[in-house]
Amino acid sequence: VTQHRGKVIPTPLGIPAVATVHPSSILRAPDDAAREEAMAAFIADLRSVKRQLG
Repeated sequence: VTQHRGKVIPTPLGIPAVATVHPSSILRAPDDAAREEAMAAFIADLRSVKRQLG
């Protein structure tokens, strides 16, 4: 996931996908700073999807 995170990935079915983390992994982050960083990255991934959808 890390290598492709936030990027559009072609799939065999011809439907593009965007890799990101599972939201529960954010909750399992070891401390508040890590959770905030993970949440910010997740939101950036969702914004990337929004841009791709137009």
